[in-house]
Amino acid sequence: MLFHTSLKQTLRTPVKLIAYFLVTALAAASFCVGLNQETSAQNNFAAAEESFTTVAVPTLYADSTPDGYLYHALEPEEFQKLISKYTMKYMPRKYFYSGYKAVASSEYDLSSIRSAIGVESIDVCGRFGAYVNGSLFRGYNPLDYPNMQDVIIFTYNGESEIDIVPGLGVESAEIPITVIFSANTNLYYGNSISLENNIDAEMAADAASRNANWKQGMEFTEEGSFRLKPGKQYIAILEDVWGAPESAAWSKPINAKQAAISNDYYHAPHGYYFQEYPEDGKLRYFLPIAEYGDGFFQTDAGAYFEETLRGYQTTANSLTAIATEDLAAMRPFHSGGVHISQGRSFSEEEYTRGVKVCIVSEYMAELNGWRLGDTVSLSFYPCAGKYYVDSDEMNVVRSQNSLCVYPVKDFFDEGEYAIVGMFAGNVNAGSKQPYTRGVSLDAVNVLLPTNSVANAPLPEISQYTTSIRLKNSEAQAFMAE
Repeated sequence: MLFHTSLKQTLRTPVKLIAYFLVTALAAASFCVGLNQETSAQNNFAAAEESFTTVAVPTLYADSTPDGYLYHALEPEEFQKLISKYTMKYMPRKYFYSGYKAVASSEYDLSSIRSAIGVESIDVCGRFGAYVNGSLFRGYNPLDYPNMQDVIIFTYNGESEIDIVPGLGVESAEIPITVIFSANTNLYYGNSISLENNIDAEMAADAASRNANWKQGMEFTEEGSFRLKPGKQYIAILEDVWGAPESAAWSKPINAKQAAISNDYYHAPHGYYFQEYPEDGKLRYFLPIAEYGDGFFQTDAGAYFEETLRGYQTTANSLTAIATEDLAAMRPFHSGGVHISQGRSFSEEEYTRGVKVCIVSEYMAELNGWRLGDTVSLSFYPCAGKYYVDSDEMNVVRSQNSLCVYPVKDFFDEGEYAIVGMFAGNVNAGSKQPYTRGVSLDAVNVLLPTNSVANAPLPEISQYTTSIRLKNSEAQAFMAE
């Protein structure tokens, strides 16, 4: 695995380096007065010129999976065991090879970098879900896929039975319903919804082979059609929920107008055909709609649906925590794209002692009525990571903010966090404003001192998470080493 770095600073003399990211002197200077407090930075370039910080950004190159993680080559006998366990169709994505490229990994040993000439410190940001204990409105962000998932319980109000037929090109069925329960607080439902059936014959056969009671009171055909009956109640796992926003900023819940019944992204976050089996190789699978009634959650199917319901409920009521030991060196801040717009950064004492303080986005504070000094109760869990989609030039980061995925059942830590600051600038807030990938933060990010969280998963090392703070006078020597 190769390790490359690039300097996040404009140097006065030429230097050989692998540069994939350029920052102007203005951006570097604007960061160094306080923590990029916009006004003071703009007015004091002379002081900034003397004190700006040099940060190197690492890029790890290795054999990669389609999601931008380390690919581990398998011996022939290991591969045959996996084939017999999964079959190629259901092989998890971590076993697929996608080429030699930039990767994210928690396995790289940074000790040689820590001891290199000129290195003052290294910060690797952690990332995990932060469930808000109490009400949270995230805003509907069409660029953040978990916003488009839900589990609902509804009554079918049609006057006659209706068959929902699967297949590409089949027109969605507009059905009259009354929604009794929804797991996603970013959505609400009217008196009807346009429902698309993406269950295919193979999914139906798979469910039938795994569960004797796979129909769970429903009338399914072998092709994947299902029948709704007047007055009956159903529970459904919905994907691609879409609707009409009440405001251009997506700052209010969305009236859900259409949805697809196709998959279960809690148990199978990469899609039905890339299901992550448990170690025993046994995956329960139920089709994503069932007849609902008293005692449903005491059945095998009910337990399965409840897991998905809790997962989606957790996702919809969560922020994505970013844990750091050096906010000033984080790529979004050091680039000048993101700044502390209200309040302050973390103090050295807060970093060292792990004081429970946090910094939230202005956008999220506005949506939820948060002010400086308010306390937010957070419970933490492992969530789906950022993963990387191939492009012609380089991997492009794609977010799965707060996405709770199987087998998460418990929180690994929790605490009451005081809001000491807010950030703004290059922030992904849906359609509210444009942003630039890679050097941005997301509106649902909440920034925390690393030591304030216990039992967190290992952070991933990549150009998006890792910053190497250098002594200005030894930056070129570090790059030459």
